[in-house]
Amino acid sequence: MSDIKVEKLHNLHVGIDVGHGNVKIAVRKTLKKENGRTTWFFDKFPSYVTLVSSENDYMNFITNDYLYDVITFDGNIKYLYGNPVMRENKVNICQRGKRFFVSDAYKVLIAGALDVVMKHVVGTDSTKVTINSLGLGLPLTYLKMVDVVESIKSYFAKDESDRHVFTYNRNGTDYTIYIKELGLFAQGAGALFTEEIRNQLKKYNTLGIIDIGQYTTDYFIIKDNEILLDSVGTEEHGIYEMINEVRNEIQKERGTLVNEELCRQSLLEEKFRGMRTAKAIVILNAVQGRWVNYLPDIEKFVIIGGGAELIKDLDLSGMLNNMEVLHNAEYLNAKGYTYV
Repeated sequence: MSDIKVEKLHNLHVGIDVGHGNVKIAVRKTLKKENGRTTWFFDKFPSYVTLVSSENDYMNFITNDYLYDVITFDGNIKYLYGNPVMRENKVNICQRGKRFFVSDAYKVLIAGALDVVMKHVVGTDSTKVTINSLGLGLPLTYLKMVDVVESIKSYFAKDESDRHVFTYNRNGTDYTIYIKELGLFAQGAGALFTEEIRNQLKKYNTLGIIDIGQYTTDYFIIKDNEILLDSVGTEEHGIYEMINEVRNEIQKERGTLVNEELCRQSLLEEKFRGMRTAKAIVILNAVQGRWVNYLPDIEKFVIIGGGAELIKDLDLSGMLNNMEVLHNAEYLNAKGYTYV
């Protein structure tokens, strides 16, 4: 592919929510020719990364029917990411905790997310693009760690115009993304900038926000449009335990390996409702234990995150009197990150 001139896409704002389960992407674009109408693009892929161990593997990956996307930085180690890693039953090199956010795998997932934007929003004829902003989220614990923040910022060197620059190679072609504004958010807090949460704040003075993820649940309380700092916390409870239990059960029945996406879909079946209810109770009990002094004042409990989809059909009124899983709950953080 030939090198195309830099294309300036005004009012293109990207939010990327990199979780241990999925990478969620939101793109906000204002169409000036249509009286400022805002359009949205959402997508996601599994947070899976593996090394491409040989040239034969590389050629196989980029020429087979799936047309896998292999990411390379500076012409060195090659990586495969997302659904193909699960499909091929490859080893996922993504780690948990702090190591995840300072690893090459995390950078690969950022590249994969930006590549989705290049292919599906910008267009396949561009290898260079300028976007107005990029917002990323980190657990509050790691957002406070200088070495983690500096590691992520190092991916985005500044050019002579003071823009942040991110470069990567996909299947032999170099891509460059220029970013005018770069922002790092606390995970969960990104949703505060969305109209879904703002509309709730018009009705209720005090909201309890619970963000259920793959391995952890983040939570905080908003009162009078401000986050109560001593209500902010993270519990080591997510949906991964359920996914593993379902995987083990299905594999016993079929005698074959099953991927995570199939497990997620299977969890919504009626026979696993009891499992989902039990896990939801564990998560909500943990959060309520931290909020014991605030519970009488909370007018509404709002559930967001990838795990929210797995509990939205459950009757949990015995635990929380006024609880709602918001529409598009899985993408609300990424959507909020577009407001850098």
